[in-house]
This record gives sequence, structure tokens and C-alpha cells, in this order.
Amino acid sequence: MSGPFGELRVGRQKKPEYLFLNGEIDPTAVKSIASPINNFQEVTVCVSNAITYLAPTFYGLTAQAMISLRDQTTKPSNGLRLYNVVARYVNGPFRVSAGYGSQGNATGTSAQKVWRAAAGYRE
Repeated sequence: MSGPFGELRVGRQKKPEYLFLNGEIDPTAVKSIASPINNFQEVTVCVSNAITYLAPTFYGLTAQAMISLRDQTTKPSNGLRLYNVVARYVNGPFRVSAGYGSQGNATGTSAQKVWRAAAGYRE
């Protein structure tokens, strides 16, 4: 669902942090599992049971937020499995991006938390 308010997505999809940040900080611009950045900092690229909001761009600033709900096959079967928030500002050749993600394991006993930021200049 999309409109002037932004876009809302539901279902299995790629994480906002993957979509925004890997393209900014990956020197090879591969933006995939083979990326050197991705190999060290991502657990998964796609997430199931996700709800994502993509904000409209406002003077070069845009943001995305995602939550992923646990399903009935994992214990605990309620609550959040993952949340991911990113923001990006682009002004001509200058760009800066930052994101935070937290992803719990299948049993809900631990979580991987990652902060990332990147800035760049492209001619």
C-alpha cells in the first residue's frame, strides 16, 4: 500500500538496513551475500512475517522501519523477532546513512544488535 504518506509492506522482504546501507558501505557494490561487508555483519537478508514502513523523501532525508513477528513454529511464539530502522540523507553528491537492527535467535534467549553508519561523496 502506498501513497503520499509513504509505503507499507507486509510479508517476506529484504531488511531496510540491507537495502540502504550495504550499497553505501560495500566497496565492491555487490550488495549481496558475496559482499565483504555483508559476510561479516548480516545474519539474514530477507525476513518473514515482516511489516515495513518506507517514509517519503523530504528534502533528501528518508527513513525505513521494519518489525518482524515470531511465528507459531518457534518458542516463544509471540513478540518481536527482529526490528530494523535506517535513515539516509542525500544532498547532491554527499550522502550519509545510519541504521540499527536487533535480531533475536529462534528461542528468544539472545539477540544480535548492530549499529552501522556510512558517509560518502560521489561525483
